Amino acid sequence: MTLILTYLIGMALLFAELFVPGVVMGILGGIVVIYAVVAAWLQGEYVTAVLLTGTTLVAAPLMVRYAMRRLSLGSALPAEDGFAAAESGLAALAGIEGITLTPLRPAGTAELEGRRVSVVAETGFIESDTRVRVLRVEGNRVVVRALPAEAPGEQAPPDRNRL
Repeated sequence: MTLILTYLIGMALLFAELFVPGVVMGILGGIVVIYAVVAAWLQGEYVTAVLLTGTTLVAAPLMVRYAMRRLSLGSALPAEDGFAAAESGLAALAGIEGITLTPLRPAGTAELEGRRVSVVAETGFIESDTRVRVLRVEGNRVVVRALPAEAPGEQAPPDRNRL
């Protein structure tokens, strides 16, 4: 009888874990349930042991299923109801040339088509006021590569650090 009471306390702790945030009650409840089942088997109370083991094998999956249903969103958020990710318009920047406004170590800011864009250098660091080309756009991640320095006679980009 004591083992059944111990088991019920453990199950109550596990059940409470579904409604109260944290993990302490769940861990304690699991330990108490396992203790009660193992103790029943070791003490030779086979009817109680079978009852507790069977109850655990039925109750545990039901509790897990309930917890997962409670934690998940449960339904889709369709675009026709207005739930859609905002288009960033960054995909159109692929292949565009611009100039870095800050050093890219490896992330920073560049001016591309007149707008400030957060970019990431493909490799290494790129100093500010360096011409870059957009290699690819991966979601909101714009990957750039430094262009070779201008040949003599070509116009250098304006120095954005001067007033």
